[in-house]
Amino acid sequence: MRLALAITGASGLPIAFELLDSLKGFEVDVVVTPGALEVAKLEPCTLEDEGCDLIKELAKRRVRIHTNMRSPLASSSRAPDAAVCAPCSMKTVASVAYGIGDTLASRLLLNMLRLRRKVVVVPRETPVGAIELEAMRRVAEAGAAVVLPVLAFYNRPKSLRDAVRFVVGKVLDALGVENELYGRYLAGELDDRHAPD
Repeated sequence: MRLALAITGASGLPIAFELLDSLKGFEVDVVVTPGALEVAKLEPCTLEDEGCDLIKELAKRRVRIHTNMRSPLASSSRAPDAAVCAPCSMKTVASVAYGIGDTLASRLLLNMLRLRRKVVVVPRETPVGAIELEAMRRVAEAGAAVVLPVLAFYNRPKSLRDAVRFVVGKVLDALGVENELYGRYLAGELDDRHAPD
């Protein structure tokens, strides 16, 4: 499977890098927006980093890096099998929701949706209001899976990395990629007194 990962200008770079590390063995192209480069000046790429040189960290992972509309990914004739946008800025969500392909990231995602290929977006904003919810609804109705990077506790997280791995596991689930990044819910192993309502 050939995948594209769009990294946009929202907090959450460790999500993107955990995802990349989980996709070893896949052919991956990475789209980097100017906003992502700005975010990288303020937060680490991975949970182990102090700072982040985004392009240098991506180059270490030997992925193809795309930064502008001259990329083959701007054309639906070169679309990959699946695409993920993580972290996904609300600007990118809104652009996709309203068909504005003015950046390589939004153009890639729109191409994928037009072709009915798998798209996963991981919007990184909270709280959200009616405007953001409407944009996410439109993207979901167009065919994308919207994976919110929220906490879960049934998997008994012991660290921030566990929380990140949970989100990445959910992204991989949405792509149909088998993974063991988080403990699955064990509802069948609970007795009736402890079953959720």
